[in-house]
Amino acid sequence: MFAFGFYIMDKVDHFLNDNYSRLEVMEHTSALRIAMEDSSIAGSLSDLLEEFSKTNPDCDIYFMTGNIHEIQEGLTENNFDLGFVAADCQEIQKEEYSSALIMLKRNSLSTFVIDIPINPIDTTPIMIKVLWKRDLYKRELNQFVELLKQYDKFCDAIA
Repeated sequence: MFAFGFYIMDKVDHFLNDNYSRLEVMEHTSALRIAMEDSSIAGSLSDLLEEFSKTNPDCDIYFMTGNIHEIQEGLTENNFDLGFVAADCQEIQKEEYSSALIMLKRNSLSTFVIDIPINPIDTTPIMIKVLWKRDLYKRELNQFVELLKQYDKFCDAIA
């Protein structure tokens, strides 16, 4: 009987340790998933992303590119937190989305494959529409949106 009790307690102990480890990973995992029509936008967001990373060092940032319909579907299905599309985009105008227009400087984009910067020919700032679900509460998303608002004011001051 004693051996059976020891065996059961050992199994319960392993089970609890395994679940605590999973809970710790889930609690400390935060992510911001950003979809964009044009991958060069990522280079233009470098200053903003650096600032965001300073206040959220444990937050993973994922970038995806796609067309308007893929971005809208991803936002609707909560696969993305933010969508960056052309400012004149009229295709995504549902009441379930919040949006902001921001001015971005065109920056160089570095590639990991060949490690050579890709410089824009046209360096004039571009207007971008940022979309996110209105009813989605996510701490990282809210902090990024607040940073976007401050960044946009900064861009207005230098434009």
